[in-house]
Amino acid sequence: MLPDEIQISTPEGPQSITVEEFLALPLSQRVSHVLRGTARFFAGGEEIEGKKALAAVWEAKTQQEQQRQQQRQQH
Repeated sequence: MLPDEIQISTPEGPQSITVEEFLALPLSQRVSHVLRGTARFFAGGEEIEGKKALAAVWEAKTQQEQQRQQQRQQH
C-alpha cells in the first residue's frame, strides 16, 4: 500500500511530509530515518509497516521512471 503521508521525527517535533518530499531528501537521511525508526508511514490515516511502505514507494518510483523513458522514446 502506497503511503500518502510520512511523519518524520525532528528536534522540533513530528513533521508530516509527502512521499515526493521524502524521496527528495538525501538518501543518507532517508536511510537514517528508517533505520532509527524516526519515519512513520500512513495511508488513509492508518499507519502501515515501514518495510511495506518503502516497497510500495520504490515500486511506484520505478514505474514512473519507466513511463518517462517510454515517453522519451516515443518523441
